[in-house]
Amino acid sequence: MRTVIGSYGTPPRPLRTDAEFGLLSAGALAIPGVDGLELPYIGSHSPWQDPTRLGDGRHVLTTVPATMTAVQEQPRFGLASPDEDARRAALRLIDEAREFVEAVNSAPSNSDPSGRARIETVQLHSAPGAGHSTPDAFARSLDEIASWEWHGADLAIEHCDAFVAEHPPAKGFLTLEQEIAAAAERDLGIVINWGRSVIETRTADGAVDHIAAAAAQGSLTGVIFSGCAAVAGAYGDVWEDRHLPIRDWGAGPLSDAAEASLLSRAEVERCVRLALQVPGLQYFGVKVKAPAIAEPTQWLDVVAGNFAVLTETMSAVGAGDSES
Repeated sequence: MRTVIGSYGTPPRPLRTDAEFGLLSAGALAIPGVDGLELPYIGSHSPWQDPTRLGDGRHVLTTVPATMTAVQEQPRFGLASPDEDARRAALRLIDEAREFVEAVNSAPSNSDPSGRARIETVQLHSAPGAGHSTPDAFARSLDEIASWEWHGADLAIEHCDAFVAEHPPAKGFLTLEQEIAAAAERDLGIVINWGRSVIETRTADGAVDHIAAAAAQGSLTGVIFSGCAAVAGAYGDVWEDRHLPIRDWGAGPLSDAAEASLLSRAEVERCVRLALQVPGLQYFGVKVKAPAIAEPTQWLDVVAGNFAVLTETMSAVGAGDSES
């Protein structure tokens, strides 16, 4: 079981210096127990796409940052778009991400599992939102993507909040049921992001239900802990995808800023206990944002504190299961 952190989502503002990037990459990988990063695919202009700066890790690559940037510019953009031009544009983006995976995994020092850095999982998404996605379009895209050479990386669908009639979505992609069906037909994984499932369902039970649904189909690959809030607070308005930390992850102002987070230690334990029963589970992760009051030197304090909650819970739950 590997553990990853999405430290790219930690800064409360855009990066300003190369040193800040190093803090989130090499600094984050130096946190005891971290196996790799959830790397963002942003594009060739980003330092996150420099294979020489990824450090020693077994990484996950998420394509959601580039996808959401494209959706903002072209609302029909996405792998699940019935607009053929928009769908082809999304496929080109994923092919660019594939080239990045190739550059990382085929580097001389990374040509075997003992190499310096490897991307082991690539997370795909069923954009566009606002009810414009279709399962048929997504299936066509996945068939093409799965036919490409991924140089040892597995493919997984990360579930984002689905489009529902009851409330405005944060992203509004396909339903989990539709994504599980697509994954099962192609032997792909499913990744559950705690906050996005709760944003969709408006209850912490939603994340548990989504983990259970993916597990029941044998598709659960990963669980990422990232919070949300039902009330406005230091991290913004209600039900926004702002990567709130675990409530009471520590003590002091940095932890207090997440007092509205629905993601508690008890919810982490509930989900870890359920997910650890799944034979095919590959990784847990945390992706949390530092509050606006945090200085760059404190960003990793937030990450490390939340990561410690996860790993301590994994250890406690695993020990309890082994004793039962």
